[in-house]
Amino acid sequence: MRWRPQFKQAFEAVVSTLISVEELQESMDTDGALQATEMTLETAQMLETQVWGQGFPPPMFYDVFRVVQQRVLGEKHLKLQLQKEDVRFEAIYFNQTESLPEHVQVVYQIQVNEYNSQQQLQLLIKHAHHS
Repeated sequence: MRWRPQFKQAFEAVVSTLISVEELQESMDTDGALQATEMTLETAQMLETQVWGQGFPPPMFYDVFRVVQQRVLGEKHLKLQLQKEDVRFEAIYFNQTESLPEHVQVVYQIQVNEYNSQQQLQLLIKHAHHS
């Protein structure tokens, strides 16, 4: 179906009075950076015991990491080992198969990854940008 030009103009005029240009820009709010010493399994376990929901999302953090290793899992996801200071972290970036550069800015959540009855800290990458 093709929109009539008058309707399109009227629609855009009304929408422009209701929202700002800034609201049309994609953005991610974060809780800033964590120290490497704060990025622990215990912190992830504590965060998982909290109740998160609409209007109260789980915390997301932002930092720059060095990519130590990366490989594609199941032809769909990027499994990484990231380094901050002298500490290495396991990470997963779902629905991403394109390799990341050596240094990357990352928005992430920390979570508990349980595999074969073993728990370890994992960073769940929400967005990555070349540093």
